Amino acid sequence: MDKNGFDAVFDKIVVESLVGLGFIKSGKSIYFLDEEINVSLIRLGGRNAWPGGISHVLCFRHTFLPNLDMKVPGSFESQAFSYPIKIDPDSVGTFLNKEDKYYPQNLRYEKGRYDYQDKPDHQIFSELKKLKNDIISFWEWSKSITPVYLKDEILSNGEAAWIEKFWLQAYESKLVITN
Repeated sequence: MDKNGFDAVFDKIVVESLVGLGFIKSGKSIYFLDEEINVSLIRLGGRNAWPGGISHVLCFRHTFLPNLDMKVPGSFESQAFSYPIKIDPDSVGTFLNKEDKYYPQNLRYEKGRYDYQDKPDHQIFSELKKLKNDIISFWEWSKSITPVYLKDEILSNGEAAWIEKFWLQAYESKLVITN
């Protein structure tokens, strides 16, 4: 399958299904954003792209957290480093079964690499359906993640990185206002 064919199949199987759940497409990425949470499947380019394949990362953040520019984005945040939770989309099942959900990835992060060029169409269809279902599972999980929970995860498992300090300040401010 060539790039245009893959992108069309990806849009049909993954994007259209997720748009029906409230996700929004932005370029080659797709995200969900409401008052509290932002879940994004970010398609990576540059050194992470190659002929016949794609790379992407699945991310979660609370919407009031600052990004790398120390601003609270009002829409899609395309920088994976601005999300506390970053995972390879292929590892959703493993991630959801882990006790600790936050582990620092402030200098580099796991990403999914997907080669489509030499795969038969039926295998691509099957793998994209699994990706769609995994994104939905991750999104469902994310709706239950409270600010208190993720703040405690960062406190327990963080490495005191500068961005973690700003996230913790944002969590503290949010919790003071909420209480």
